[in-house]
Amino acid sequence: MERQTLHVKFMSGFELTYGQQSMGLAKEMSSKARQLLAALLYFNQTGVPREKLIANLYQNEDLDTGNSFKALVFRLRRKLVQCGMPEGEYIVVKDGLYRFGDVVTVEADTDIFRAAIAEADEAEGEKERAAAYMRACDAYGGEFLPLSSEQPWVVFVNAELMDDYTAAARWLLRYDHRRRDYEGICTLCKRVSTFFPFDEEWYIARLNALIDLGKFRQAMDEYEAIASMLFDEMGVYPSEQLMDCARAVSSKVTFPLSAGEDVNRALQDAQSTGAYYCSYPGFADSYHVLKRIMDRDGIPSCLLLCTLTDAKNRPLEDRERITPAIQMLRLALGSTLRKSDMYTRYSSAQMLVMLWGTGQENVSLIIDRVNALLQAEGMPSAARVTFTVLAGEEAPQFMHSVITPAKKKSWRKLDGATSAI
Repeated sequence: MERQTLHVKFMSGFELTYGQQSMGLAKEMSSKARQLLAALLYFNQTGVPREKLIANLYQNEDLDTGNSFKALVFRLRRKLVQCGMPEGEYIVVKDGLYRFGDVVTVEADTDIFRAAIAEADEAEGEKERAAAYMRACDAYGGEFLPLSSEQPWVVFVNAELMDDYTAAARWLLRYDHRRRDYEGICTLCKRVSTFFPFDEEWYIARLNALIDLGKFRQAMDEYEAIASMLFDEMGVYPSEQLMDCARAVSSKVTFPLSAGEDVNRALQDAQSTGAYYCSYPGFADSYHVLKRIMDRDGIPSCLLLCTLTDAKNRPLEDRERITPAIQMLRLALGSTLRKSDMYTRYSSAQMLVMLWGTGQENVSLIIDRVNALLQAEGMPSAARVTFTVLAGEEAPQFMHSVITPAKKKSWRKLDGATSAI
């Protein structure tokens, strides 16, 4: 019988394919059995010492690790045979080293990646090196064993693979620049940024390549999406380099000659209900124009700054706590404000609202509506909102909102500024 190949995917997960059949083995196992199998498959050529396996599997656990490891190996051996793979010795011990047996041929995505990197390093010409680096980049699949990222050896291997991948991608970037292959740069950077979504290096290179290709509208659309993602996910503004790309694009973006109805159609707001949400730069430009109109016509208005705080009225800083709370606050503002109102995300833990035709005396009614919806939807525990009312040159007014599940909403007016905000 011809020996089949066991294909192992370590990057962006842990999946096994035997021959043409995808195996659910890795998902059915316990966490420790899966970790042991992954280590045996990864070190199947060199083997791994028993002590190293035990140290990684039973970190700081107070139990008889020797007997637990022995039982774990026994269960894994039995499971491998039960899953439909051919009979044989799958866990081999020799000279104190554990490794996966030779019953099947093991082919791992990490082996393919490293072979391509080694071929590139040994290549004599640029074209051959570029081809090998391209194969390496195509083989790279993301984080190594993400479900076992707490294990020291996994952290080390993941960092090693990431370094090799980014080095290969940077070499290809320089190579494509020399050849003026801007389409190649766009494709490369788009793929790399899927693995490193918060690394601006690849966005900047792609935007510059789009500019070189004359695709200014596409570059502007992508910049706005990138800036929004960085702010929504990380609470940070784009770097000066990234904004330089936007400035370069905006100076070149033009529209073709159009009929009046086409211009009117392009400017129509598709949103029919709720307040208008926009990025902060758009909010600032709109505010400057609208404030002039309101001051000229005597229309009352004010700004409402909504700050997420903890139970001690300190601004939230933990990203895991901010993300669900800010999303709920944004939805509450969009649902309760009027169509004529406008709002944006001002910082990682703040939303800013422009209230058109609303004086300070009516702000409490708006806060009540926002509070009611936050309470009904179940605001994350320990998250509160401080509303700061800004009206011209008048002193800010602070209203502290307490949203507690199953309790009545409440807010209280604070005198003067608080040191926490």
